[in-house]
Amino acid sequence: NQLDKTNFLGVSGPIQFGENQTDRISGSYYSIKNVQSSVYGLNYVSVLEYADPDNFRVPLQENTIVWPGNTLTPPTGRASLK
Repeated sequence: NQLDKTNFLGVSGPIQFGENQTDRISGSYYSIKNVQSSVYGLNYVSVLEYADPDNFRVPLQENTIVWPGNTLTPPTGRASLK
């Protein structure tokens, strides 16, 4: 069956079809991205990835996280509602 041979990376992770399967065959996949501005617009830069089971990894090209205010220093406080 051609559908059983189909697989692709969807928004929420790898998608693969299988006979008598109603759940993901290859588990969950998440990518944490940092939104950074540039002269060309916004860039979505991967900073951490997770795939089942318990497999965290930093992308091959280690990317710097840019924090609000265009700084490389992580915030030390916390947001407060007024």
